[in-house]
Amino acid sequence: MAAIPITRVRGANERLTRTSGHVALFIGATNGIGASTFHSFLKYFNAPKVYVVGRLKTKAAAQLATLQELNSAATIIFLENEISLIKNVDTVCAQIKEKEQHLDLLYMSAGYLAFGEPQYTSEGIDTCFALSYYIRMRLAQNLLPLISRSPRGGRIVSVLSGGEERGLIKNDLGLKNNYNVINVANQSTTLHTLAFEYLAKQYPNVSFIHVYPGWVKTDIFLNLFHSSSGCLLTLARWTLVPLFGLIATSVEDSGERQVYHATDPKYEAPGASGRNSHRVGAKSDIVVDDRVLGPLRAEGWREKVWEHTESVWAEALRVRMDVERKIY
Repeated sequence: MAAIPITRVRGANERLTRTSGHVALFIGATNGIGASTFHSFLKYFNAPKVYVVGRLKTKAAAQLATLQELNSAATIIFLENEISLIKNVDTVCAQIKEKEQHLDLLYMSAGYLAFGEPQYTSEGIDTCFALSYYIRMRLAQNLLPLISRSPRGGRIVSVLSGGEERGLIKNDLGLKNNYNVINVANQSTTLHTLAFEYLAKQYPNVSFIHVYPGWVKTDIFLNLFHSSSGCLLTLARWTLVPLFGLIATSVEDSGERQVYHATDPKYEAPGASGRNSHRVGAKSDIVVDDRVLGPLRAEGWREKVWEHTESVWAEALRVRMDVERKIY
């Protein structure tokens, strides 16, 4: 599918003001692309009910107050939790299942750049890997029964690197022996798409949308350089950062695109490709290149990836139980 101009995206979003009653869950909505998407969502929808997960409600209070003013008819529910833990994901999902009969949208964009050595959570999963892959799939699996009951056609939008898949490190899916920033990015992306395709077969009435936002002017990139020292990084601040500012899209435009992906008919289940799992590029184009994924599918890696994912969850929860026993 060809690139979609931002003017067309905004025009489609503006027509959403006639839509009401949406129920959504946002993960990663307190900064960056997620915050911009949340802002656009509230700007366009009439009286939505939105759950937002974050570490500290006090830290997000000012942002939430501003958003409430933007849409006084919206119901915004903040769930305070550390979402990098599988156990906490289960708690959040249980809270939503207790209150809702359906969920129209699960939006996920939590994460950060993984430099240096892995930083393991108390459940034994690297935090970057957990946020970019393992907790996202746990959220999807737990909430799919609700999402599949959406009267509008449920959607899962996950912002990572859809369409940028690379070959898997097949003998080390969890990167215990091959951890570095490039491998984490590549492995998370390919695992993500294969897992979405696995789930899509189980829930054919749900749209699974894996988005690559492209270069976006978020604080994550800029802070990386402005908080660093050394000759090369000083040079980068004077060269790469200005260049980045010229070629990157604004965080506002990226947020508009994510709302578009969450609502436009072209990304529904099934889409024009006959699939209900879509990879979407930086200009809202649906990616159809299967040179990497085709052989992996033929070798059964959708199923193998899901088996690996479930085994990591099981081990994480076992480790967590051991930690809690020692505490109490």
